[in-house]
Amino acid sequence: MTIDKEVSSAAGSHAPISMSENQDENNASSMPTTEPTPQTINEGDKDQCDNLQNNKKRKGKEASTKTNDVPNADEPDKVFTITVDNACSNDVAISYLKNRMEDWNSHPLRGKHLHLSCCAHILNLAVGDGLKLKDMHSSISKIRSAVRFVRASASRLDRFKVCIKEVRIQDKSTVQYDCPTRWNSTYIMLESALKFQKAFKRLCEKCLEYEMLEGGAPNNDDWENAKCFVKFLKLFFEITKKVSGSTYVTSSTYFMEHCNILDAFNTWMGCHKDDPILANMAINMKAKYEKYWGDVSKMNILVFVAVIFDPRCKFQFVSWGLNLYYDEKIAASLCEKVKGSLTKLFETYSCFSNKSQAEGVAQEVEGSQVVTSQFAKFEKDMNKDPNLNKNEVDLYLTEPRETQNPDFDILNWWKVNSTKYPTLGLIARDILAMPISTVASESAFSTGGRVLSCYRSSLTPHTVEALICAQNWLRSSPLTVDIEEHLEDLEKLEEELAPIPQLNEGLSDMESD
Repeated sequence: MTIDKEVSSAAGSHAPISMSENQDENNASSMPTTEPTPQTINEGDKDQCDNLQNNKKRKGKEASTKTNDVPNADEPDKVFTITVDNACSNDVAISYLKNRMEDWNSHPLRGKHLHLSCCAHILNLAVGDGLKLKDMHSSISKIRSAVRFVRASASRLDRFKVCIKEVRIQDKSTVQYDCPTRWNSTYIMLESALKFQKAFKRLCEKCLEYEMLEGGAPNNDDWENAKCFVKFLKLFFEITKKVSGSTYVTSSTYFMEHCNILDAFNTWMGCHKDDPILANMAINMKAKYEKYWGDVSKMNILVFVAVIFDPRCKFQFVSWGLNLYYDEKIAASLCEKVKGSLTKLFETYSCFSNKSQAEGVAQEVEGSQVVTSQFAKFEKDMNKDPNLNKNEVDLYLTEPRETQNPDFDILNWWKVNSTKYPTLGLIARDILAMPISTVASESAFSTGGRVLSCYRSSLTPHTVEALICAQNWLRSSPLTVDIEEHLEDLEKLEEELAPIPQLNEGLSDMESD
C-alpha cells in the first residue's frame, strides 16, 4: 500500500490511498492481480463454489485489516479515496472500509465513491487479451526470434548491417531485445523491427541459418500482423505511461484518455473491409475493456468531477464527451449526477472554508472592526442582486476556459487562484491528488504478475514503508529522464568497447572483486 507522495503532498484535509498487493513465491496472495475466469458451475461443484466464495471473503477481510498499517488510517479525516485493482477480494475490503467511514462520519461523501479502480490494471488486462490472440502470438514469436538471431553475436549483427546498407535503409538505430512478460518492451521491439523489415527479408535470402529458424523466419503476413498490433500497443503504451505517473496530476486526464480509447476502437472496428485483422483485434480488445468500463454509470463519479477542476476543460468537456460516445439519456443522467456530486462536495467543504475564515476574523485587531463592519454592510446590500450573488461553483463554471497549452500547470493554476475560489481550492487539492493507478509504469506494463520473495514478504509494514520511501527519494529527479532515448548511444558504446580485450579483462576483474 502506497500513497502518491509527489501529488498528495499538496492535499488539504484529505489524502488518497493507493493499495497494491503482491504475490509471494508460494502464490499466497490475499489480493490477486486478476479476476478468475468465469466458469460454469455444475451441481456437484456447489461445495467447491461455496468454499471459493468463503475464501474470497476471508481474503478480503484480511486485506481490510491491513489498513491499520497504512499512514493516516488512524486519522479518518485524512482518507479521501482508495485506489485498488479489480480483484474480487477488494470488494470485501472496500465494503469494510466504507462501514468504518460511516462510523467516523468524516468523509465528505460519507464513504460514497471511496473505491477508485486502477485504470492501468484495466488497460493491462485488455492488452493481455490481445497478446493471447493465436495469429498475433505466432507472428510476435517469429519476429522476436529474428531479433534474437541478429543480436546473438557481433558477426551476425555485422551481417545484418550489410543487409541494411544493401536495401538502403537510412535509419541509424538498431533492433531492440524485448522481455516477453513486459508488453511495453514488446512494443518497442516490434516498432524497431518494422523499420528494418526489408533488411530482414534480405537476410533471409543470404543466410540459410536464419531461414531455418525454429518456427520459421517472419513472412509478409507476420509483418502485417505486427503493424496492426503496433497500432494497438502504441495507444495503450502512451496512455498507460500517462496514468501511471506519480509526479503530476492524473485524475483529471483519464476521462479524456477513456474517450481516446473509445474513439480508436470505433475507428478500427469501422475498417473491417479494408483491414479485417485490425477490426477483429479491436472487437476482441473492446469486449475486454467494456467488461470493466462498458457501463459508464458504474465508473467512480469523482473521475468526472476531477475533469471539472481542469480549467481547460471544466464541465463542458464532461458533457461533450458523454454525449459524443454514449446514449443521450445516459449522458443526461450522468451529467446530473456529476453536478449533484460537485454541489455536495462544495457544501461539505464550505464548512471547512467558513471555519478557516472565522478563525482569521477572530485574530484581527480591534482597530479594523470599523472597516470590517462597513464591508459587512456592503456585502449585505450586494447580495440582494441575484446577478452578483453567485457562489464559487457558478462563478468558476461561467468564466472562460483556459486555452490549451502543453506547459500548463494545473496545480500552479489552483495555487494562484485559491484566494479567488477558497472552497473549490480545498476540493481541488483532494480531487487532483487522487492516483488513478496503483502501480508504477514498470509494473503496469508487466503481464507476469508481481512476485515477492519469501524474505521480502516477511518484512514488517514499517520496514516496507521505509524501503519504499527511501527508494522513491533516491530515485526522485526534477527532470524526466527517458532511458530509451539513450539506448542507441549505449549500444554504440558497447560495440566500440567490445574489440578492446584489455579493457574487457579489467572490467571483468572489477566485477569479480
